[in-house]
Amino acid sequence: MHSTLHRTIFSWVLCQFTGETDEKPMEEEHVLEPTNPYAATKAAAEFLVKSYHRSFNLPVIITRGNNVYGPHQFPEKLIPKFTNQLLRGRPVTLHGAGTNTRNFLYVTDVARAFEFVLFKGQLGQIYNIGGSHEVPNIDIAKKLIKLLKLEAQEGERAKIMNNWSLFPFKDVLPSNSSFILFSFP
Repeated sequence: MHSTLHRTIFSWVLCQFTGETDEKPMEEEHVLEPTNPYAATKAAAEFLVKSYHRSFNLPVIITRGNNVYGPHQFPEKLIPKFTNQLLRGRPVTLHGAGTNTRNFLYVTDVARAFEFVLFKGQLGQIYNIGGSHEVPNIDIAKKLIKLLKLEAQEGERAKIMNNWSLFPFKDVLPSNSSFILFSFP
């Protein structure tokens, strides 16, 4: 069936896996240690793809990425969600204290990485596509408030910042994550 298929790229956005506190970036050889059922399904999908490569020679390359931002992004993702909330005069929604961090990559940088992996990557290998600048969600909200010129007086900040602590753990909700499967004949 896949005899005419030259390469398949299986891509997914990395969420909380290590369970470690040393905050070292995850390397391609790192053993995935999901910290919740949602993360476990993502790890399982990667293992399934790797098994097809090993068992049936599926020509696949796996990429693990960070959060992507840019034009035409889905409105439920963090940056457009916060922007839409602020432009409508609504408070931004933060989980817990907003201290959970994310690493953001601009969409064209990710596209260049995919192009590189597609043409120069080795079949059966895993490639991390990421950066090294983790930013707390609350800092993203504050930066958007400043960019949109919505800075409030210190006493009014509570009207703009709405801490949502219903889900206190940073990896409970699957925000800004996805699987992407590209096939190239």
